[in-house]
Amino acid sequence: MIFKNSHFFKKTISYLFFIISSLNYSQEIIKIWPNEIPNRVNSNEKEIKFYSNDSTMYSYSKVQVPTLEIHLPPKKFSTGEALIIFPGGGYKNLAYEWEGISVSNFYNSKGIATFILKYRHPQSKSVKTSHLAPLQDAQRAVRIVRKNAVKWNINPNKIGVIGFS
Repeated sequence: MIFKNSHFFKKTISYLFFIISSLNYSQEIIKIWPNEIPNRVNSNEKEIKFYSNDSTMYSYSKVQVPTLEIHLPPKKFSTGEALIIFPGGGYKNLAYEWEGISVSNFYNSKGIATFILKYRHPQSKSVKTSHLAPLQDAQRAVRIVRKNAVKWNINPNKIGVIGFS
């Protein structure tokens, strides 16, 4: 029988637990600008969350409050590496589930901590200087991850970024 070897059984159970636990959704979502959002003007524009035609994937447009969604692998399997994910959408939308959550789950299954950034777009009516908003949000996300590296079991010198368009 395959489970006669208890070491093999324990490894198999640990691996299955790791895979299942890495498929969870975010462990925490934080506002990257807890107080005043820089480069922002008041507008009546509202953030929109919408679903694909088959209702299996969701996206965002007109992001008003940038956030960082934190996905940490179990400490036992953590590599100490981190990846900040910038979902794409042609600067119109954020394909959040397809290019955020799905990518996060893949890297979490490899022991890599992931952080999905929901960032502002240049054409937003609530942005003063359009080209600066996404860059400001990206820079802030990197600073937050580095600042919390110890708390999140991350090597601050092993933080990467990945983005889509």
